[in-house]
Parts: sequence; C-alpha cells; structure tokens
Amino acid sequence: MLPWGLPLRVRNTETIGRLVLAHGLFDIVVCEVLWRLAGSGEWALDVGANIGHMTGLLARRVGPSGRVWSFEPHPAVRNDLQRHVDSWRDIPGMGPITVHAPALADAAGVGRLHVPECFEENRGLASLTGDPGGLAIELATLDSLMPPDGSSVGVMKMDVEGAEERVLMGAAKTLESGRVRDLIFEDHEAFPSAVARRLQGWGFHLFTLRAGILGPVARVGGQSTLSLRSWDSPSLLATREPGRAKRLLGPRGWRCLHGESRYGLFPNPLR
Repeated sequence: MLPWGLPLRVRNTETIGRLVLAHGLFDIVVCEVLWRLAGSGEWALDVGANIGHMTGLLARRVGPSGRVWSFEPHPAVRNDLQRHVDSWRDIPGMGPITVHAPALADAAGVGRLHVPECFEENRGLASLTGDPGGLAIELATLDSLMPPDGSSVGVMKMDVEGAEERVLMGAAKTLESGRVRDLIFEDHEAFPSAVARRLQGWGFHLFTLRAGILGPVARVGGQSTLSLRSWDSPSLLATREPGRAKRLLGPRGWRCLHGESRYGLFPNPLR
C-alpha cells in the first residue's frame, strides 16, 4: 500500500519492487516534488511510467477534475501499469488516467527499445536506441498528441533512460510555447548538458533536486552547485514559475509520506 492510499503489486525480485517493499515508495525526492507541484484540476504527464507508481501519485494530486497521461512503451511493463490503473479506477479522489503505448520521441514511426540482459532485475532500464535487434515499438511526438484547444500541462515527469533530448525535440512547440509549467527529469550529463541548455533556451529555470534530512532540497542551477551523494538520482526541475516552485518546495517535511490530500487523509481501500 503506497502512502497515498493506492495498492501496488510489485515483484520482490526486481529493484523497484524491493525498494517499494522496503521503504514504501521509490525515489522519495521525485515523489515529494511531484506531490508539492501538481495542483488540483491540472493535467499531468508521466513519461516513462513503468508500473505506475508515480502515475498514481499524480492522479491523486490532480483529483477527479484533473487528468493524467501515462506513457510506457514496453509491452509487459505496460500491462502491469494498465492493471494498476484499472484497479484504481473506482477509488474515490482519483483523477482519470490514460495509458499511452508509444514512446515519446523526436519523430513518429517505429523505433527499437533496447532491453538489457539485467532487465528482469530492473525493468526500468529499457532504452530507446538504434539497436536493430531491439524490441519494435511505436513512436510518437508530444507535439502531435497535444490537443489543439491550448490546454496546458501542470507537471511532466520524464524518466526515459537517455532519450531525454529526443523527447524534448518532439515536444519543441509545446515546451517553447509555454504549455508545460514544470518538468522533472533525470540528467546524467555534466551541467549544463544539452538537455539543460535547450530547456534554458526555451525560458525554463533549472533547479537541482536531492534529499535533505528534513525534506527535499532544491538549488538553483545544476549539479555543479549541489553535490550529489552516491545513492541520489541526478534529478532536475525545469520550471517556468520559479517563484511558485520555491514557495512550494521550501517548507520542511515529506508530505507525500502522509498521503494527505487538500481535503484530509486519503482512505486506505484495503481497510
């Protein structure tokens, strides 16, 4: 049972599953930042959703008047994601979730997903490459999927194992026009990476994220301004509203651990 009141079925032989079983969730820093930045009634995107751990968190935060799009290209992992989404459908307080099969990239078509030998130990490591022997998957661009009504995304989480720049290029019109407020992503390159420079060129302000003793720590700039410990994921926040981000990320504590909504504690559906 996740802190925000959603049952999650995990594999105890797999990295993410073991972490969820041991700690109650996976990647507390990203969870906390998503929890604080996602607003009621907003539209949120989970790009590289895996089994839906953070998809469910976003659906909790945006609530019934919001919506979540969840992208997971690996068929077996997406089946687990869809089963979770289906099992959460009737739980009160959830925003509607749409699962998308294509991987977001810089062009639509057919791509290849490289599945490493250690995949069964960590099913978050499949990556979009030119490997001719990889798993054939559908590709789409975010620009082509965005509705023409001008609606905007509050929070977008991106975990795509090195394909970040390809996702951004396929979302160039959306991002440059200001239709995404907050983007949380991993960046393993030295700051400022090509991804960071591109986002800054589109008007985003960057913060490095890490876990502090009393809650999340967000520092202006990249990894050069905040040393990361060996167990920290190199996560960054790109935002068009830095004042809002500072205000919401400033208070101490780990609010996502309490599973508290704007209207009180979420009920545990298994009780």
